Amino acid sequence: MKKYTMMGALFAVLALSVTSIAAMMPAAASALTTQWLCAEKVVPKAEECFINSENLEIFLLQDRNADAQVECPVGDITDEGWVGPGAEDRTTKVTFKSCVGSAKAENLKEEEVANDCKAEAATVSALNLPWKTKIEVVGGVNYDTITPVSGTKQPGYETTCKTALGSVTDKCEGSEAHPVLVRLDNLALEGTEFPLVDVLFPAKKSELLEGEKEFAKCTIGGAESGFVLGEQLLAALIGGAFVTLEVSEA
Repeated sequence: MKKYTMMGALFAVLALSVTSIAAMMPAAASALTTQWLCAEKVVPKAEECFINSENLEIFLLQDRNADAQVECPVGDITDEGWVGPGAEDRTTKVTFKSCVGSAKAENLKEEEVANDCKAEAATVSALNLPWKTKIEVVGGVNYDTITPVSGTKQPGYETTCKTALGSVTDKCEGSEAHPVLVRLDNLALEGTEFPLVDVLFPAKKSELLEGEKEFAKCTIGGAESGFVLGEQLLAALIGGAFVTLEVSEA
């Protein structure tokens, strides 16, 4: 059982537990389809159900081929966007507030190594917004694919941290051929009337559906070197009032 505070003092989510725990494993997409439900109803058209989120745990941004890692504390990252119609959704804004270089980093072998980013303030920003996302069922698990809204510039992030050589900026962008799928879980809540959706970035290489092919391409580390680890909690609003949000089989 976990306790979190969502969006500052807006409301408290008490006794949070994930209800749909399924095994993460590479598999072909099933015939199942899913859709967003907002206020317990199918979203009929775009920009009717607003969503925002914040990270529930320390969020890690890594360039594993450059031994570089930046971490963002709980509640540091906030997102905005829309869900619907159907399985579609969109991220329009991502804000990073107070990220820093981690004490250690992780390499491509998932070994802990010295971090080339110093343990000082770092700057992080999202690249090529807005992002288009869509629910996909893989191996009986709901995932959200993250792709560009238009054009060829892929979703990604940029980090700037202090190193032994001075301030260094690294851009990491996704691959059109192998977009990352982030896992979606409906949450059963006690003590609140607003069911929410959990977004989980993979914890290790073995949980990526295509292994290192889903790693981002970074300007310093090169291809298949950028990796994101974290968890976001999505909440929905209609007309400024919080409503229920869930992923449901169509």
